[in-house]
Amino acid sequence: MHYSVLKIQQRKIPSPIALGLIIALSAALTFVLNSTNKPGNEEQKVTISTSEIANLRDNTVSIFWRTSEPSASYIIYGTQQDGLNQQVFDERDKAHNPSIRNNHITTLKDLQADTTYYYEIVINGKKIGQTAQRPFTFKTTRKISSPLDIDPIYGKITDNRGQIVVEGIVILKMGNTYPLITYTKTDGSFLIAPCCIFNSTTLEPYYPSNEQAVYLEIIDEAGNIEIKKTTLADISPLKETIVMDGQEESEKKQLGDTQDREKVSEVLLEAENISKYEDVDIIFPKQGAAIPATKPILKGLGEPGKKVIGQLDPDGKLFEVKVGEDRVWDFALPFELTPGEHTLNVITEDNTGSKLALNRTFTILKSGEAVLGSATPSGTITPQIFPTIAPTALPSLSPIQLTPTSPPPVTGSNITSFAIFSVALVLFGVGMILLF
Repeated sequence: MHYSVLKIQQRKIPSPIALGLIIALSAALTFVLNSTNKPGNEEQKVTISTSEIANLRDNTVSIFWRTSEPSASYIIYGTQQDGLNQQVFDERDKAHNPSIRNNHITTLKDLQADTTYYYEIVINGKKIGQTAQRPFTFKTTRKISSPLDIDPIYGKITDNRGQIVVEGIVILKMGNTYPLITYTKTDGSFLIAPCCIFNSTTLEPYYPSNEQAVYLEIIDEAGNIEIKKTTLADISPLKETIVMDGQEESEKKQLGDTQDREKVSEVLLEAENISKYEDVDIIFPKQGAAIPATKPILKGLGEPGKKVIGQLDPDGKLFEVKVGEDRVWDFALPFELTPGEHTLNVITEDNTGSKLALNRTFTILKSGEAVLGSATPSGTITPQIFPTIAPTALPSLSPIQLTPTSPPPVTGSNITSFAIFSVALVLFGVGMILLF
């Protein structure tokens, strides 16, 4: 019996074709993985465009902030930097269900008197503080038993078409004090009950007269701003409805001559004669001043709408603010300065866009230390052409945009990319078998 062996010849894909297939699959895999990680696919970063600490007293405070995009946002706070274990939501929201909006306002209640608190703003799940390592902070006042005897401040807000402004933020500012804040109701009306007004540097009560110059600043949800300068007597109540002109802050016309600047700025300059200052200048602190407060308010003049970048030495603290329409900028330090000599360095632009640098040296006194003699007069500082401050000291300052305190959470794996990756691996293995 004869047996014949049937040879079955295995067909192989030519090596060049197999190699080309493997290379093509590798290129496709690389393209897919890169496309799923492009920066354009990341969620747009939401920043804080403005904020205020207001209605401060011994047991409560209101915090207002505006985000660059409509977002869900709330406050976490506590008496320790690493113990922000309390939550508070916008007064207009249901607990644990914040609404999507630009203007946010919340009130912290049942606080302890004369106590420092720390807080962070949570925006779409991301925590934001003064820096990545340090939360925002404020200090409540001492216990006050006798409230102010001031009539309620109330009025109504409409836009330039006669439509009522609903949930517009109304901020009352007067001199060097913490502002008072509220929001308009569904009929466009607002009410501020000024039971307590405190100096923002000393935290002592402030007792204004009826002739006290005040600002009413209204910010609607769209970002339109209206600023009305009046007196305390004329807003208890407002004698006429405030009409917003529909312009954003950046579109407001610049105030031209010195006379107008004097009229609009007198409350923020606290009756100082603005004519002795340059158009771009530092008002406070004065040169050589001895300051008993560890968190003074920095103040100056500039071109409306221009940014002011500041640096405090030797602390190395940085800040950025925008010059208001009244040509005044101010920054309330959220951190304490150590006793001793400090220098404030400021960079901004004049009306031609040229960069200017100014500086002031001052001293923070130790607790209980008295001010002996009189401080050196402010005088006029002639701005020097930039760079008086080394540009490298301010590499990429953007405090208004503020850095999240922790990396953004990862929302999970992309199942599509995973499936494509798996198929590519299988095809790669088949190619290798056919090749060899």
